[in-house]
Amino acid sequence: MKQRVSIVKCDDYDNDKLKESISKSIKLLGGIGRYIRKGSRVLLKPNLLSAKKPVDAVTTHPEFVRAVIAVVKEAGGIVSLGDSPSGLISNSKMKRIYRVTGMEEVCRETGTRIVSFEDDPVVYNNENGRVYKNFTMSGKLKEYDVIISLPKMKTHGLTLLTGAVKNNYGFIPGLRKAELHIILNESGLFSEMLLDVGETIRPALIITDAVVSMEGAGPGGGDPRNTGLIISGTNASVLDYIMARIMGYTNPLKVPTIKAAVERGLLMPERIEVLGIELKEAIEKDFKKISLIKLDLVPRFLKDFAKNLLSPKPIIIKSKCLKCGECITICPAKTIIRDSRQYPLIKYKDCIRCFCCMETCPHASIKTGTVIVLFNSKPSRFSKK
Repeated sequence: MKQRVSIVKCDDYDNDKLKESISKSIKLLGGIGRYIRKGSRVLLKPNLLSAKKPVDAVTTHPEFVRAVIAVVKEAGGIVSLGDSPSGLISNSKMKRIYRVTGMEEVCRETGTRIVSFEDDPVVYNNENGRVYKNFTMSGKLKEYDVIISLPKMKTHGLTLLTGAVKNNYGFIPGLRKAELHIILNESGLFSEMLLDVGETIRPALIITDAVVSMEGAGPGGGDPRNTGLIISGTNASVLDYIMARIMGYTNPLKVPTIKAAVERGLLMPERIEVLGIELKEAIEKDFKKISLIKLDLVPRFLKDFAKNLLSPKPIIIKSKCLKCGECITICPAKTIIRDSRQYPLIKYKDCIRCFCCMETCPHASIKTGTVIVLFNSKPSRFSKK
C-alpha cells in the first residue's frame, strides 16, 4: 500500500490562495469528504509553541488556520481549536498566546471555539507503545469525530526537525511535557515517546504550514524562510520524511523520529507516493539545518563522551535578553539560575539539551552553539552569535 503525501505550492498567506491550495492538497488525497461529513465535530491542532507574532514563523500562521476553518465548514464540519504550549499554563498565559499569535482574532471572527487541553485529565491507553503505553491527556479530545493537525515546518535543536510528529506533543498538558523531558533526556528515547503519542491520539488529517518555514536555530529562535508549500497527508512520519528531504537532508534517517518510525514499520520510504508537484521541485537549496556532529574519526570508546562534549547546547545572547526569567521557569532540569547581574546562567554540566528554554524564550535571546565544559572551569563558547 502506498503512503501518500501531497505537495502544493502557495507563495503567501493571501486567504483566497490559501483556500484554493489547501483544498487542492486535500483533493489529491481523496477530497475533504473522505475525512469530514456534515455535522462532524472537528478539532484543529495548530503549533502554538509560544506567544510569538505570525511574522516570526514560530507558530502556525493564523491566516493558514482561517483558511482551513473555511474549508472544514464548507464540508459541514463544526470546528474547535486547541493546543497546549510548553511550561506552566495559566489562563493569562494562554490568553496572551492566543492574542499574540493571531488565533484569538481568527477564532472570534470565524466563531471557532477554543479548547483547553489542561482540563479533564484522563488516561489514554496504547498497548503498542514502545516507551509509554498510556498518557494522561484531556478527556475533551474524545469529544471530537475528527482531529486535524496543522504543524509548522521548522528545525529543532533536539529532534533536528519539528513538523507533524512533534506537533502531537501538544496533546500532552504543559507541565507533563517538562517531566517527560527529564525522564527521556536523550533524543532517541524522546523520539520514541513522540511516536507513542501519535499512535495514541492519531489525527485523521495533517495539513502543514510550510508557506513560510523556519530555518537555523529552531524551533523558537530561527529565521523565517519562504518555502511556499502546503504539505498534507495522513501519516505524520511520512510528512516529516518529506519535510526532511525538502530541508536538504539527503538521508532523512539522521532525524531521530524518522529513524524510529522506519524501525517500527510506521514509515516505508520506498512506498511513499508524492502527489502534486514533484519532490525535486520542492527541495530548498542551502536551507540552514541543525548541525550534525560527525564522529567518524573518533574511536568507538570515546564517541559517547565526544558526542556529549560537542553536541549543540543553548546559549544566552545577553544583548537580546530582557531578564524576564521565562527560561528559568520552563527549564525541566532546573539548570538555569541568575548570575550577579540577574542574567540567566546555564549550568551546562546538568543541561539535558531539551531546548525548552529556546522554544519558549519570548525575546529570541537563546541560540544553539557548542559549549565545552571541562571539570569545574568556566565553559568556553563556540558560536557565531
